[in-house]
Amino acid sequence: PPTPEESQLLHTAMLSGFGNEAVGLLSTKMEAVQLMQPQERNRAGKIFGGFLMHEAYELAYTTSAAYAASLGATGQIIGAP
Repeated sequence: PPTPEESQLLHTAMLSGFGNEAVGLLSTKMEAVQLMQPQERNRAGKIFGGFLMHEAYELAYTTSAAYAASLGATGQIIGAP
């Protein structure tokens, strides 16, 4: 966790809008529409959760790449509560 000094620094930066490079979250909104095929269903006739997570991950990466100066790297947090 950040120290009290780091928290204050982050708070000040957020209030200032991070300079001219900041992009508001609402302006980064993207939407995607997918037609689901029968092979993406589970036994209950619902869309498989792993497929939905994959689609959400791809949309998040596309959104971040559209507003970043370069393509980023993705990671994983191991042992998070």
